[in-house]
Amino acid sequence: FANRGMSSSLNGLVHAFAQRFLDPIPYDEDYCEQVKALSAEGDVVYVHRARNVISHLALSRVVQGLGLPKARFVGGLNVRWLRKWFGLFSPRRVPRNSPRDKGKREEWLLQECVKNGFAAELFLRRPLTLVSGKSNFAAQYVEALVALQRQREKPIFLVPHCLVLRSRPSSMEPKPTDLIFGTSGEPGLLRACFRMVLANKTARWEVSKPLNLKTFLSQFQHLEDKKVARKVRWTLLNHMARTERIFHGPPMKSTFRLKADTLKDPALQRVMEEQSKKKNQNAKKVQRKANHYFDEIAARFDTDVIFFFDRFLRLIWSRIYRGLVYEKSDIQKLHRAAQQGSLVLVPSHRSHVDYLVFSQVLFWEGLLPPHIAAGVNLSFFPLGTLLRRGGAYFIRRSFAGNVLYSTVFKSYVKRLLKDGFTQEFFIEGGRSRTGKTLPPKMGMLGMLVDAFMDSREKDLLFVPASISYEKIVESRSYVKELSGGQKEAESASGLLKSVGMLKQKYGRVYVTIDEPVSLNDYLEKMGLDRGLMEAEERRHLIKALAYHIVHGINCATVVTSTSLVATALLGLRRKGLSHQELLKQVQTLLAQIKRQEGIRYRIAPGLEEELDERIHQSIHLFVTDGLIEEADTDSDVFYRLKEKAYLVLDYYKNSVLHLFISDALVASAYLACVQETGEVSLDVLREKVKRLSGLFKLEFIFPTDKPFDVLFEEAVARMAGRGWMNAEGELLTSVSEEEQKELNFMAVLLLPFIEAYLAVAQKVVDFEGKSETLKSMLNILMQGLRSSYYAGSLVAFESQNEATLKNAFLALGELGVLQSAKNKPQLIPERRESLNECTELLKACHSATRAKLTL
Repeated sequence: FANRGMSSSLNGLVHAFAQRFLDPIPYDEDYCEQVKALSAEGDVVYVHRARNVISHLALSRVVQGLGLPKARFVGGLNVRWLRKWFGLFSPRRVPRNSPRDKGKREEWLLQECVKNGFAAELFLRRPLTLVSGKSNFAAQYVEALVALQRQREKPIFLVPHCLVLRSRPSSMEPKPTDLIFGTSGEPGLLRACFRMVLANKTARWEVSKPLNLKTFLSQFQHLEDKKVARKVRWTLLNHMARTERIFHGPPMKSTFRLKADTLKDPALQRVMEEQSKKKNQNAKKVQRKANHYFDEIAARFDTDVIFFFDRFLRLIWSRIYRGLVYEKSDIQKLHRAAQQGSLVLVPSHRSHVDYLVFSQVLFWEGLLPPHIAAGVNLSFFPLGTLLRRGGAYFIRRSFAGNVLYSTVFKSYVKRLLKDGFTQEFFIEGGRSRTGKTLPPKMGMLGMLVDAFMDSREKDLLFVPASISYEKIVESRSYVKELSGGQKEAESASGLLKSVGMLKQKYGRVYVTIDEPVSLNDYLEKMGLDRGLMEAEERRHLIKALAYHIVHGINCATVVTSTSLVATALLGLRRKGLSHQELLKQVQTLLAQIKRQEGIRYRIAPGLEEELDERIHQSIHLFVTDGLIEEADTDSDVFYRLKEKAYLVLDYYKNSVLHLFISDALVASAYLACVQETGEVSLDVLREKVKRLSGLFKLEFIFPTDKPFDVLFEEAVARMAGRGWMNAEGELLTSVSEEEQKELNFMAVLLLPFIEAYLAVAQKVVDFEGKSETLKSMLNILMQGLRSSYYAGSLVAFESQNEATLKNAFLALGELGVLQSAKNKPQLIPERRESLNECTELLKACHSATRAKLTL
């Protein structure tokens, strides 16, 4: 195999190029271990999609540097000219017993190489140019390996390798230059070298799923070698195409072609025909309306805009943030998931910055940014134009009754899925003004599930993600809205005003990803058939899937220093708090999070190691915003909250409240039950906690993999284990005030919700028989709560939260106490007793928790 394999003896020009551009290309350690393990079990054959000298050189440098099996034979590429003196003085040996036909000789050499236990390297096709003429090689390399595998027990492993460059997606419309230089996906020599130079250290190796030829052959023993080879080749090409699609995206269509493909969707064609008959309109008029809707919705993806965004945003982020923090292991989750099927990214939605941050992190990692479903409120000029070219497509807030618009939108989403684009949408709908993950909206999720059912896609994977901020950009506008103010519509003038944010600092931003959710696996878990699903089964599937995803978002949410500081300040609820007390409480909260079994959580990198410093940084952010007064004494530094701090700090507290919510619910109900007797039975407490959690089901996302009883029993066992209460069989009894201090703290975290819901439950009786709208009721309640706070009957200033009050009305509506809860809530007389029960429970919780406070 002399002069037929990988060589470290390169000619000067090639060696200089490889040293400058190819040696820095990273090869993941996991891939390295995988190839070594396969080599120990069988024989390894490195596989590339199309002949590419750069890919061969780059892989040979990796093999040499990491000690991987060296390929002694390279099929589909003449490597002689890469050697010293361009191979002029290298001997040209032809084995005597080899076939005389060149193609057969190549196949024979490959078989001999593998027979002797050496690794090999193959290219499956060659770039189609004017010079090459055709894409196939004369030698049938894969067929030769299939024939060899039939004769032996030792497995042959075909390991697909992709050299990924951060580059523009290829185009569906060929260009004249492609005939000379090859396409971007299958470049010729000059184009490959040029792309490598332009890659500017963004190149990386990706290894697709290895194919065990022995196992594959056992499934098709009855087929002849040629047909098996065709299946092997197709499988390898499909794996590599899927890997490359993650980074480069699918080939881009022109807007004209994408529109044509979308509008010829059979379901849309039927609706257009029905609309024409129903409204007695000309078919062309309906067609024009559908065209208009497409133009209103569709993205105009432009990679030049992506590159522009990246350069511009790097300057912005470096000015206002301490850094964008993410982990490589999370990016690997995306890589693995994309091997299984199409991806849909489902991040949390806290800020307009979400649209930019997640996409930019993916871009930094060489991944093509997704197509993002954005609210039509952001389509104003010039932002809308830029977002549209950055991959955003726009959806109206409501399109009930507009069948044509709805069908055009569904057809567009379906087309993106079929074309292989990664998509992103915010399952919470709008931005969360409270810091909590909002209950999921089912519409967009349902469209994606329907599109998958109607496609030939192998699988659809939803990727829950969280974008966590140490300080939110929109905090002031959120406080204004939660206090009853009107939301300002997004506009160009508002965009100009936002320039002022460049003068402030906002800490760190964390992008984290939870485990992807396979739709196929979910269907199997629920016992549903993809092709045979009733309407009720579909609704049940989408609801269960939606709550599974938002629970994943909670699991990915990062515990930051600002969230812990806010939780400590609002949980202790003192007029003044020393730094040492604050530090101790934050340490206690961290310990409680880490001691919870079976709960997934993410702690900000470096937080535990630099806890005191991070607390100081968070306090500095709050002091700078005028939320906290800082007093330095000889003994310690003391902090005191200003009135305007409560709603802001409540936002950050709520971002991690899901980690404590089970304990908080049990603590609140427990204090209410033991207030007089000092003890409560487990069954009575269970019933109280169940009613309380049912009342707050619109506020909190509970784990989807555990029923209520399991969560309750785990919380009680956890709290008893920490010494917060005594558990004596089926009876729970009180401990000393000192031992119960942390239990009281947990109950206080729930106090703003208790007070807001109690206010609604008490006031709704006064509205009986009156034709008040929900908005007017909220205004009256907000004024009443403000008076109660200054009168001293209300403890938590942040109870004056319009979003919480609105949820209270909706919750009472779902419990059957109110009717028309979304518009003009009215008490149902027959349900007054249920309302009284809710009121009494909330009163007891409020009274008991308030008694434990030391203001």
